[in-house]
Amino acid sequence: MTGHAAALAHVDPAAYASAILSLDGHRLLKSDHLCRLLHAALADCGIKADVTPTLNGARATTNDGLTARLEIGVLRGRSELTAVLESEDVEADALRARLAGLIWHLLPRVPATEVLWDGSGVAIPRAAFIAALSDEMTATRATITPRRTVPSAEEGPHTARPRASSRRRAGILPPAAATRRRPAANSDVPAHRHRFDAHVHAYDAELRRVMTLRLTDEELEAERIAQNGPIPMEARLATWAVSLSVATVSLPIAAPVLILNVVRGEDFRLASLAMGLAGFFTMLDVSGAMAALPF
Repeated sequence: MTGHAAALAHVDPAAYASAILSLDGHRLLKSDHLCRLLHAALADCGIKADVTPTLNGARATTNDGLTARLEIGVLRGRSELTAVLESEDVEADALRARLAGLIWHLLPRVPATEVLWDGSGVAIPRAAFIAALSDEMTATRATITPRRTVPSAEEGPHTARPRASSRRRAGILPPAAATRRRPAANSDVPAHRHRFDAHVHAYDAELRRVMTLRLTDEELEAERIAQNGPIPMEARLATWAVSLSVATVSLPIAAPVLILNVVRGEDFRLASLAMGLAGFFTMLDVSGAMAALPF
């Protein structure tokens, strides 16, 4: 224990103190978990700080210029948690005392096996570190015991006020139905979770009607045209040119295409299919294969 005490008494003139906690095995703690650990340990030390996550740990800064860091890393095949305290206004001895308290509060929360104290190279076992500071740390804790306040002797004896009976309270207080709390007119909190205004019910009914409505073919075609936009003039002229070309080859095939162009609008794909069909039958007729067909 003498070597451990000498290690804790190591003095460095710089306002910088650090200690390394060797964790059990290969463990990597996330930044958010380290933030919670650092915040809880500082709170146990009576230090209020704003804790923010960093790339490999957590960082806390207090109003009096004290900076605390927890950094996780892997060295020699083991995970190590480094605790650092920095300050420009606190002396080195006081800074190391704060670091010792911080480590003492961190050890019950992390699976550390030993502590490498402030660059001394001395590995202090976990149990030895906790035992060395237990008396001092428990003495600094202020035990708060709740108690009831009683009147002093100068105030005189305490006299209990008589309590009204249930019948008397029933006559004084209004009925429960009359005092039921209602939300204010300008409050957006509903009086009941199942109570809605009439316009909400009307909107819901109209939405259901529109969503379940069956559209006709004309409405579907109008919606398709609205989605695709108007047909350009060049496409319309090309459709009529193909349709008339089909009529010169086969009028029975071109007749439905021409009627659809007038009634439903020009469809270049339909006209192209009709042109291909007319060309196919024309080829069969010219080659003499049409007469050999069984129909």
